[in-house]
Amino acid sequence: AGMRLLDRHAGNGPVTADFAGLVQANSVTVAVMVAWFRHAQLQQKAIVFVNLPAALRDIIEFSGLSDVLAGADSGVTAGAQG
Repeated sequence: AGMRLLDRHAGNGPVTADFAGLVQANSVTVAVMVAWFRHAQLQQKAIVFVNLPAALRDIIEFSGLSDVLAGADSGVTAGAQG
């Protein structure tokens, strides 16, 4: 679903992936986020991850991906480098 959203996004702004409804997070969730990030980069688009549960932020940090999925307090912004 995330890849299709990126493929269809025609706007200039970033694509937003909202994790507000996420009940359980694990390393697979982070792997999907990284795949979406890489897909966004290939398309020269940006993706913003918002409403990340604390457990997911902890996994991202523990995995050493905080720099790859660099972000703000409310989410993570990742994507195309200008």
